[in-house]
Amino acid sequence: MTLALPADFDAITPAWLTNALQRADTTESTRPLTAIAVRWERIGEQTGFLGRLARLYPTYAAGATGPASIIAKLPTLDPGGLEIGRMLGVWPREARFFDEVAATCNARIPLCYFNGADPGADRYVLLLEDCGPAQPADQVLGATDEQAKSAVDALARLHAQWWGVAKPWPWMPGFDRIGDSPLQGAMRSAIPGFILRYGSQVPAHTIAWLAEFVEQFRDWTTGLSTRPLTLVHADYRLDNLLYDEDGEPTMIDWQTALWGPGAMDLASFCSTSLTVADRRRLEPDLLQRYSAGIAAAGHDVSVAEVTDSYRECLLWWMAIFANNLSRLDPQDQRATTLFDLMIERTFVAAADHDAGAVLR
Repeated sequence: MTLALPADFDAITPAWLTNALQRADTTESTRPLTAIAVRWERIGEQTGFLGRLARLYPTYAAGATGPASIIAKLPTLDPGGLEIGRMLGVWPREARFFDEVAATCNARIPLCYFNGADPGADRYVLLLEDCGPAQPADQVLGATDEQAKSAVDALARLHAQWWGVAKPWPWMPGFDRIGDSPLQGAMRSAIPGFILRYGSQVPAHTIAWLAEFVEQFRDWTTGLSTRPLTLVHADYRLDNLLYDEDGEPTMIDWQTALWGPGAMDLASFCSTSLTVADRRRLEPDLLQRYSAGIAAAGHDVSVAEVTDSYRECLLWWMAIFANNLSRLDPQDQRATTLFDLMIERTFVAAADHDAGAVLR
């Protein structure tokens, strides 16, 4: 029997939650799991761009045991976010990720209790394990040295698992396929709005790099198809990591998972999740750690190769942030600050690496 999917958190009633959880192995009780009440609170409003998150607190019938708290995830209601999400197919992509990919990954990923997808109604619901952070992590403040090292080590383990193999999931978008992408047109059309909104906050010469990279986008993606690719999170940054008591990160928010160059995640983390000063200080060590992690798994990769790919991927993130963040409406001061810092830090990192030289 198909379970109707709620459009908002208010529609997650005890009866609905009971039906959803009974479809998953969430209880050690011999009695059917029955929720008799559920309270919820919004979380992540300042960090999530394409989704809405809430923490659910169920009360169960006597004798039943279930998760004390659950993370519920629904699509965003922001018009700009909906436009981007539909263009990229992020909600069906994350649903299939938890169906087919998550359990196979060499990474800490939340358990999925319920995965509901109704493409016809444009409704998607995930009920996920609550991996609330034992250690604070704030992307605006930037990662600590230990958080950065742990994030890069975990990333290398994940990427090494799939490095250079044929993509196991044909449905997953990726750079293994050559062809025209609607993303190029979207990025091109976003540049004027990006310049108006953020142009004064980035090194002036990097705006020309942005425009040139967008025009060369198809050639760049064609070149990637000949290189070793892997499973990429494609939004790997501090706000999408939850640090456990042992300092290891749990990776959340897999809406943009794709098959691409591993340095795409490395560049995302280093450029957005560290202050400029900390990135400049830690970057050589982090690139070395990542390269060593990939090589330790038996893959032929050098620090120089990773650094070259990292440099190119900074151009990618310039274009992605110009397209995505200029279309989104930050809902509060923290989100505004986060958007500003992601843009500024990434464009400064590109300038530090003279990323525009890749285009000459």
